[in-house]
Amino acid sequence: WLSEKVGSHILKLDKRIIYQYICLSMLGLLMIGYGRLAYKRTLIWQNEVTLWKDVIQKSPHKVRSRIQLGVAYLLNGDREQAKNQFETLITIDPHNIIAYSNLSVIYTQQGQYEKAHSLLTSGLTIDPSSQILWNNLGYMYETKGEDDRAEAAYLSGISHASSNPASLASTHTNLGVLYAKQKRVDLALDQFKQA
Repeated sequence: WLSEKVGSHILKLDKRIIYQYICLSMLGLLMIGYGRLAYKRTLIWQNEVTLWKDVIQKSPHKVRSRIQLGVAYLLNGDREQAKNQFETLITIDPHNIIAYSNLSVIYTQQGQYEKAHSLLTSGLTIDPSSQILWNNLGYMYETKGEDDRAEAAYLSGISHASSNPASLASTHTNLGVLYAKQKRVDLALDQFKQA
């Protein structure tokens, strides 16, 4: 009885109304589907590590993605994962100065000065005018307690700054801190002014 009544009611409906019901139903299904996709995407965007891991999963040989994931790991305090990313990056792109630079800083912070020095000299062989590598070499020597060599590296970084004048501030600051530590106040103040 019920099916006959519903069936006769449907037959009486205008074709335009049936078409509207079908369209609205399909629109509702599309909205549900896109909502689920959007929700899944927000899980990927929950932090930088998950975002860049997703990018690398889709494009494993993208240099920028490896750099960004390594930096994200560093910001989260995960040096081992950061090291893995930068080491992988060097195998993908052996001329990538950023990878040498970031990896050398990790090794310096871990007290592995020989590894840091090796990376920095390899990077400087690739690009002898890389101001950031000279700066990191100075940082490595200063951390190691070799202030004379640190000063020489910082000054080399400053002399190579024509390739990237914007990155000079950190080198002037590091040299200023070194001079201040040595109680060479006038030289320190001069470096801080230039930073």
